[in-house]
Amino acid sequence: MKYIYLTILIILGCERKSEENIIKFESSRLSIPISSVMPANPGITQLVETDSGEYVFIYNNYTKAYQFLDFENGESVLEVPVAFEGKDGIGELSGGRLFNHDTIWSLANPSSIILTNFKGEVLIKRNFINSETPVRYVNAFQHKPLINHGNLMFGTQPLFVDHHNMVEDDVKKHRLIFSYDFLADTVEWHDVFYPDDFWANGKKLAELSWAKRGNKLYIAPWYDHQIQIFDLDTKKVIGKKEVKSEFVADFYYANSLPGNQTEGLLNRLIFDRYESLIYDHHKDIFYRIFLPKMDILDEYSDEKIRDLNWNRPTVGVMVLDTDLNILGETLFKDYEVFGSYNYFVGREGLYLSANNVFNPEYSEEFLRYLLINFEVTD
Repeated sequence: MKYIYLTILIILGCERKSEENIIKFESSRLSIPISSVMPANPGITQLVETDSGEYVFIYNNYTKAYQFLDFENGESVLEVPVAFEGKDGIGELSGGRLFNHDTIWSLANPSSIILTNFKGEVLIKRNFINSETPVRYVNAFQHKPLINHGNLMFGTQPLFVDHHNMVEDDVKKHRLIFSYDFLADTVEWHDVFYPDDFWANGKKLAELSWAKRGNKLYIAPWYDHQIQIFDLDTKKVIGKKEVKSEFVADFYYANSLPGNQTEGLLNRLIFDRYESLIYDHHKDIFYRIFLPKMDILDEYSDEKIRDLNWNRPTVGVMVLDTDLNILGETLFKDYEVFGSYNYFVGREGLYLSANNVFNPEYSEEFLRYLLINFEVTD
């Protein structure tokens, strides 16, 4: 059996206070040495809290398996194989999540939702369509996981099928959310759209994050300040609110095709955007990650620009109450965190990956996290 050993390093005196002095930010570090083949930033990471202990559930794209790591000693306690072809083949995996400590639901392409057991056997596989908008690609990675409510699994289709040939009216018809009833074996698309003025000033890119609190979904586009509140019982949008970071003001408008892939990535870097919306069920607050724009030097190679697209130097986080009021926000040090994915919430706070490839301490031999504790002050 292969083992992964866990060490925790506490950084003392590392405290940041927000401009409003409502939230106190404190951080410490956690490192997990890797003794098996594993990415330094798994695309799916979920902390599982049970009566018998805590486990980190990840998808290991190197070994094509879901894995459970013991959070106390780092031991790999279970691997669930993911077959792409054959009797239990799911297709092209595009996200998954653990539910009720014993059930794994995944999305795959062509557009389908799949239930597997811990042996990797497919129990349910359902293809689905959208009668109004072609469904060519769905995913449920960390920033927009599958959401379970009763006998329904909710997922998203935030990406536009034909961005450059679309007009504003097309965007207003693009449904973002579907649900799969695994008892009735039916799929339903819901009237949830990007904000009415999403393309009023130009063609913003399409992507979103969401988080569940109780029977509500909070839907946060990457390229807009607005957060929508969707009631999972009535399947209606019941509220909308502008939640604007002081560090996010200049969104990218992709009004024309870039000359090449590098130019397209460059355009994403020189503008602001939001990233993940995360709910902390221990503290009953939300975190909204954001990525301020950066200055690009002429001597940057194409390879570095590609790496920067996932490893931005400047990452920040907003802290929101349950009414989406901003309690505070902070910026991390340059390259201190990896802001794209590989995070989870635990009893001690928010764990953000510290494995930014431009951080001098980056190592492919460790899973590294910055543990952030947000304390509301009087």
